[in-house]
Amino acid sequence: MKESLRLQLNYDINANLKLLKTMVENKVNVPLDCVHLMGHNIAAHETWNSRIEMRSPKLGVWEGTPLDEMESSFYLNLENSIFILDKYPVEHVVNYTNTKGEPFSNSMADIFTHVLMHSMYHRGQIARSLREANIAPPDTNYISYRR
Repeated sequence: MKESLRLQLNYDINANLKLLKTMVENKVNVPLDCVHLMGHNIAAHETWNSRIEMRSPKLGVWEGTPLDEMESSFYLNLENSIFILDKYPVEHVVNYTNTKGEPFSNSMADIFTHVLMHSMYHRGQIARSLREANIAPPDTNYISYRR
């Protein structure tokens, strides 16, 4: 399972960076919601890493990240997630509180699966918004990544 999560996390960063590259290349015409959602993906991933490590997150889940800092932020999140995967078993249960202060417990495997699906969900929203602005989004399909 750890190897599968590592592979999927690497796919996730690849897809996010492809989308980010398109956004940077079309910076003038990119809708603000695309930048906002991409920043949210970064902040949410960092928040989940911080919950696993039982530390305060560096960003609020809707806190913005400047476009020119996003690439390094994606890499930092990936490196931190891989470090976490190496440190804990995937069955490790994480006790945390959500942004509303409600307590929950989930396995690390479930948390990383959520991080991946959450990122994919917002990439779809970004791709749609780019198309509406007449900007062709890149192919971020998993199967294309594996080819």
